[in-house]
Amino acid sequence: ERGARPEVRHVLIFENKGDVVGVSNPHPHCQIYATGFVFKTIELEAEAQAAHLAEHGRPLFQDIVAAEEADGRRLLARRTEAVSFIPYFARYPYETYVAPRATRASLAELTASELADFAAVLRETVIRLDNLWRLSFPYVLVLHQAPTDGAPHPGFHFHVQIHPPLRKPGLLKYLAGPEIGGGNFLNDTAPEEKAAELQAVSGVHYTEDAQRGGRGAAARTPPRPATAHPRRGGGGLRAAHLRAALRRGGGRPGAARARAEMAHCTSGGRRCW
Repeated sequence: ERGARPEVRHVLIFENKGDVVGVSNPHPHCQIYATGFVFKTIELEAEAQAAHLAEHGRPLFQDIVAAEEADGRRLLARRTEAVSFIPYFARYPYETYVAPRATRASLAELTASELADFAAVLRETVIRLDNLWRLSFPYVLVLHQAPTDGAPHPGFHFHVQIHPPLRKPGLLKYLAGPEIGGGNFLNDTAPEEKAAELQAVSGVHYTEDAQRGGRGAAARTPPRPATAHPRRGGGGLRAAHLRAALRRGGGRPGAARARAEMAHCTSGGRRCW
């Protein structure tokens, strides 16, 4: 309804959970911003996804999901029509994406079966986060939906991004000199290692499992072997290097990776991670 109004160009929906994310309300709460402009991150994602579709004939996010499933080490939860994973370009240690497999512009466009699988994957994902340290895991959860500005946004793939600020219990991932002063996010953890931690805990919430006499966050399946994630020198590739990689890469996975990094790790014209 908000997106249908002529003065609204984008609807941003997000949930804040936990005091450490800087919220004014201590309880988890959702907010909806209907704005007369498109937020920069969404604008960059829309541009990158449209360009990828025009160049390769397939949606960028489906290439990302295909690469994650082919690798397998960073996957957290899967259903027939939805999946969650820690992306290979994660900026925070436990940054997680939840997405339908089909390309839809917004949550409202999901079919009933897609919505059911998406909800199941999202639920299991946040349970695993809580179970990791047996606490209410803080995060900012954001719905990435196509702008409602009346322009076409081909290839835009609705998904949720979860940004937990913790590195360890009680230890925040602080934005320091490189992030604030240099505009680059530095992540000193491997996404494969963090995904393995979440794979190792139960998909049943520890409070519910404890009521049944279970072990709460005990592992149900062994974690996948963690493999060190290659780090880029100097805090990450420059945008010029990414563009060069795109030109060289054509339709290969490396090109999709470079475009994904440009789309999801750029803010206000500055490189991050």
